[in-house]
Amino acid sequence: MTTIIRRFNAGGIASFSAFLSSPLYGNIPQLNDILHSTMYSESLNISTYALDSINVNCRLSAAKVLKGIIDELNLSNPENDVGLWTWMSAYIFERACKKSDEIGSYLPGELSLWILNPKDYKRFYRHYLCSIWQLYS
Repeated sequence: MTTIIRRFNAGGIASFSAFLSSPLYGNIPQLNDILHSTMYSESLNISTYALDSINVNCRLSAAKVLKGIIDELNLSNPENDVGLWTWMSAYIFERACKKSDEIGSYLPGELSLWILNPKDYKRFYRHYLCSIWQLYS
C-alpha cells in the first residue's frame, strides 16, 4: 500500500502539538493514527516515496527532495502551508527527532521545529523542513 502525502487541518495540527507536548511523545502508534486519519488531514494525491528517501542528516539532499515535492504539488504559497509542512515533519518525526542517550526517548525541542508558524517572524525560520526548503529554493 502506497502512503500519500497529506495536509493537516486544524485538528491534525492540534493533535500533533498535543503529541509533542505530551510526556508520552514516544507513542509512535498514536502519531501514526494522527498522520493517516481522514479526520485530521486531507490527501494531496502524491506518494510519500520522495519523503521516505529524505536523508535527515544532509540538509542539501533533503532540500533537493523537498523542492521536488513542492514543485510536484504546484502550490501558489507553499511557505505558508502550515498543514502541509507540519504533516511532513510529523511524517519524518521518528527519523528526524533527536533522542536522549540514556533511555532513547525523543527530545522534540520547541514546537516551532515541527509546527510551522509563518506569522511569527521570530520562529518561522526554525521549522525543520520548511526552513531548509526556503534556503534552497
